[in-house]
Amino acid sequence: PIHFARADAPPIFLGHGSQDRVVLPYNSKRLAQRLKQLGAPVSLRIYPGANHVDLAAALSGPFRGRVPVLAESAEFLRQNSR
Repeated sequence: PIHFARADAPPIFLGHGSQDRVVLPYNSKRLAQRLKQLGAPVSLRIYPGANHVDLAAALSGPFRGRVPVLAESAEFLRQNSR
């Protein structure tokens, strides 16, 4: 995704678990940094102790308490909708 970063990108929410070993947090940090350099609106949230599965699972009802990724991404969408 970093190769497709553009200044005119829509607002982007990046949620990432600090313990993700499938996609390392470094990737989201680099993408957020690049988007900021370009002047694109981006919000990066690193969830301490969470891994790749934790974030995906937290999108479903039974596991929402693991990390607040659904609530925070929904709030980001509310704040950035036009």
